[in-house]
Amino acid sequence: MSAKKRATRNQINFEAYGVKLGIRVNAGSYLEKIEERIVEILPLGINVIEQNGIEHLLEVADEKNGNFKIFKDGKMVANFPGIENLFDLLAGQIRLTVAEYAVGKVFLHAGAVAWKDKAVIIPARSFSGKTTLVAELIKKGAVYYSDEYAVLDEKGFVHSFPKTLSMRGIIDDYKQVEYSPFHFGAAVGQTPLPVGMVLICKFDETRKNDSETPLEFLSAGQAMLEMIDNTIPITNNPKFVLKILNKISEHAIIAKCQRGEAKEFANFLIEYLDATF
Repeated sequence: MSAKKRATRNQINFEAYGVKLGIRVNAGSYLEKIEERIVEILPLGINVIEQNGIEHLLEVADEKNGNFKIFKDGKMVANFPGIENLFDLLAGQIRLTVAEYAVGKVFLHAGAVAWKDKAVIIPARSFSGKTTLVAELIKKGAVYYSDEYAVLDEKGFVHSFPKTLSMRGIIDDYKQVEYSPFHFGAAVGQTPLPVGMVLICKFDETRKNDSETPLEFLSAGQAMLEMIDNTIPITNNPKFVLKILNKISEHAIIAKCQRGEAKEFANFLIEYLDATF
C-alpha cells in the first residue's frame, strides 16, 4: 500500500485502478486477515481512502449455521459454507469488482507473460489450464505479468498484475494453492509492453505430442470475438474496450489451438516465439 493500512470499525476502504471500494465484515478478526492479504489480492496501486468516498461495497455476512454470504452493492454474489473458503472467494470478488470498473484500463481474463519485450496474453476462463501454462513458461525464462488478468492501457500495452499464482491440482482439482512467482524462479514485469501474441488455447488431455501442435491463425475480426468473451468491463464501457481490443487485434499475432501437457507445450511455444519475435 502507498499509505498506511487502517480500518474503520469493521470496514476498510481503498482505491485501486480508479475504483473506490469498501469491504465491510461483521467480525473484526476477518478484516485483519483481509488487510494482511490486500497487497497480494491487488498487488499494485492501492491507496486507503475515507469511507464517504467509496463507490462500491463488498459485505461479508457470517451466519449462525456456519455459512458465509458475500454481497456486492447490496446483491448477494456468493453463499458458501466454511471460513476456509471465505478469503479466496472474497479475494476473487475484490479483483473482479476492480476489473469491472477500472478507470482507463481494460482487464482481460487472461494469463500474461513477456518474451523478448513483447507480451503474450492467454485469454481463458477458470479451469482451462492457463495458470499451469503460465507457470511452465516462467520456469523457462518468460517474465511474469499475471495468471488472472492482462491489464491493458489505452495504447493496448499490457501492465503487470503480479498476484500470486493460484494453482489447482495440488490438494484437489478445485482448491487453490497460492505460489509467489519467485517460487518458480521468475522475474516480474515492471514495464508496460505491446502485445506480440494473443493465444487462445485449452488443455486437451488426449494430445500426446506438442512438438506438432497446430496453430490456427485468426483474422482481426475473429480475434475480437475471442477476446470480447474474456473481457471483464465490456458491459460497463464497451466503446473504450472495443477501441483497445481493436488495436491489439490489428498488430498482434492471434492464434488458437488445443494443447497437451503444459510442460511440453511451453517448450513448443517458446521455440515458436524465439523464431517469430
